Amino acid sequence: MDGTAYTANASNEITVELAAGAHEITKGETANLFYINLYGQEETTGIDNTSDALIRWNGQSIINPEGKFFRLYNVAGQSLGGSRRTEVDMTYLPAGTYIIATEGQVVRFVK
Repeated sequence: MDGTAYTANASNEITVELAAGAHEITKGETANLFYINLYGQEETTGIDNTSDALIRWNGQSIINPEGKFFRLYNVAGQSLGGSRRTEVDMTYLPAGTYIIATEGQVVRFVK
């Protein structure tokens, strides 16, 4: 991580606390690297709070007052589609964390 080598514990896990910003993860000389799980605190995600965002989540719908094209992603990064509509009903979505991305703005919301 960022040029520093780490050794896994008995459970084959490595835990590293990182400051906000860009980081580089490189694989060493081991044969396998199976899974990377990243956790962050809400204050350091770099994702707008929905109350300050132009495109926002109101608890049931995505509100898009300017009709900008946006794309919706689940927390795994899979695209769930996109739209230019000014209001999109999202009551069909299961509970979870979602990302709305448009030019110049990314908004995270939890349903």
